Amino acid sequence: MELEKKFLYQLLDSVQVARLALINRKNLPEAMPIVFARHEDTIFSPVDGKPKRSSNLARIKNINANSNTMLLIDHYSQNWEELWWLRLVCVSEVVTDPSYTKCYQNILKKKYEQYQVTQLSNEADQSTFINFDIKSTSCWGFLGKKTLENWSAKNS
Repeated sequence: MELEKKFLYQLLDSVQVARLALINRKNLPEAMPIVFARHEDTIFSPVDGKPKRSSNLARIKNINANSNTMLLIDHYSQNWEELWWLRLVCVSEVVTDPSYTKCYQNILKKKYEQYQVTQLSNEADQSTFINFDIKSTSCWGFLGKKTLENWSAKNS
């Protein structure tokens, strides 16, 4: 099922979490939940100040080694007529340029109130983000596009 860009962006702006899938340096799949936001045609996710085992994150190394990624967004319900998923196949890059990251920080602070108190970076002088350039999309809803439209109407 194809989604027009305006509706796709409406969904992306309403959803709070996605699953990032990538290939690690051992050529094995990995997936993890991420927060994200959108600026124009770019989806981005922060490497934020939440506690991490290391500041030298594997996901950054993996994206630098293989920029092909996928974002999976879904909605589950006991009422299966409300089930839907959206898959975005992307090419990703790590971004630290302040001309982008300042804008991204402002957008994230509007979307996630937690960023009013959680730092958007573990680095005092540099923020790191992952940009996702969408190459293709696919989606499914139990009732077709109507399922996604119903969810969007309730959550926008």
